[in-house]
Amino acid sequence: MSKKNIIFLAIIIALTVYGRFFYFWIIMPALLGIVVFYSIQFYKSKLYFVYPAIIFGTLLFCFSAGEWYFWKPAQVGNSASASLEHTDADQYKSNWYADPVLGYGAKQMESQTSSRRTRGDEVVFDVMYTTDEKGRRITPDNNATADTLILLFGCSFTFGEGLNDKETFAWQLGELLGPKFQVYNYGFHGYGSHQMLALLESDRLDELKKKYKNTYAYYLSFPSVEQRSAGIAIWWGGSNTPRYVLDGNGAVKSAGTFNYKLEFRGKLGQSELLDKIASIYNSRESSIMPTGEYMLDLHAGIIKRSAQIFAEKFIDESGHGIFTAVVYPNYEGLTKRLDGMELIDLTDSFGEYTNEKYEVSPYDGHPSYEATKIIAQAYYEKIMEQIKEANAQ
Repeated sequence: MSKKNIIFLAIIIALTVYGRFFYFWIIMPALLGIVVFYSIQFYKSKLYFVYPAIIFGTLLFCFSAGEWYFWKPAQVGNSASASLEHTDADQYKSNWYADPVLGYGAKQMESQTSSRRTRGDEVVFDVMYTTDEKGRRITPDNNATADTLILLFGCSFTFGEGLNDKETFAWQLGELLGPKFQVYNYGFHGYGSHQMLALLESDRLDELKKKYKNTYAYYLSFPSVEQRSAGIAIWWGGSNTPRYVLDGNGAVKSAGTFNYKLEFRGKLGQSELLDKIASIYNSRESSIMPTGEYMLDLHAGIIKRSAQIFAEKFIDESGHGIFTAVVYPNYEGLTKRLDGMELIDLTDSFGEYTNEKYEVSPYDGHPSYEATKIIAQAYYEKIMEQIKEANAQ
């Protein structure tokens, strides 16, 4: 191999590695286009190869250019969090494990781990996470006196990422409700509505029904979380997470678990150009890369199915309870799909939502302590209203 070819190959390898960290759908098509055009020199006399290679190489460069065109506007405002990292990542995930039902989660054991996130030399947050014997983020322990159970489902917003234990809205809600209520926090990093449904369908919560007379459940959702239940957003252990799809009638059905194709689906989901193409066809279950409308339909369908399972398991003549969907501000796409359900729309609770006040930092969009105070109060008021209505019946 000539020196020229070695240098060229080294550049290709370097750019390929860089492409993993920069932007896959801009770098990789361009790299393939370079390889295709470079290979033509070795087959100049074979026109059956040259002409298709020219067409294919040109298409690759056009794809790369189109991706760049749609990608640049999508990045406005996203650069601030690009360099965030967990400086204690090993300890941060030391109590995670491959959960056979949910794909991954906290080990079912009491533990306390630190989580420190930085941006360069600046500390974004430095907190401690404590979990109970079931791997749940701790809440006030009212087991001895409580007759009403509050189940909180969600992702890191519910878990309380970037906050100490007593700053989470789950803990604050437990304090607001008092000793007659037991709050359990089933939120976890990267979870979607599909993990909630899988948990409700399993037998893990059955023992709670026997212990408490009344049960209320709440699922917190925020814009873009619908990508998780569609298998687009990739998280630790994500290849084993439960998978649900919509059938031809729009009903939610189990489709096993996301397998090794999840990573590829995740890459497809990062393509701005493919998203534009997919939205034109608006394909549904058969789509390799689900559209935004499909993801919202699926997400809403899973929430509604979760409410049905909850009612079947926890609500009978011996007690009362209800399932409530909680929607973060500016999530109208989901709100309209949940019409008819019990709902807490946090848009009204926050009023004028500002990132500076209600997010952990300018570099991390998780709810701040100020935000969790508002969320806890909204939950508390809704619970009191629901219990008053139930007692009046």
